[in-house]
Amino acid sequence: MATPRRLRHHVGVFRSVPAYMHEAMVAAYVRDATFAPMDDETLAPYVAPWLGAESQEAFYRQIAQNDPRYTDEVQPLYGGIERHVRCILACPSPVAVRLQYGQ
Repeated sequence: MATPRRLRHHVGVFRSVPAYMHEAMVAAYVRDATFAPMDDETLAPYVAPWLGAESQEAFYRQIAQNDPRYTDEVQPLYGGIERHVRCILACPSPVAVRLQYGQ
């Protein structure tokens, strides 16, 4: 998958790739973001919402808008958060299981 910076500079090209190519790139993007490897059947529900012309446009639009400067400017403040934070994930999630058991 292209880096967000590269995508921002060439977003028009990515928006116009054929559907089969887009599907492969979305699958690679999702696989890269998961903790545990997913087979095609498990991956399918995460890829499906991004398929089709309108969804393809939305996928690249949201990635193009992703800019590290939005988190870079607040990242130094994260250490000062004094509230307990609970992340609620759809289960089964390997991350949630590890958190539950303190791993």
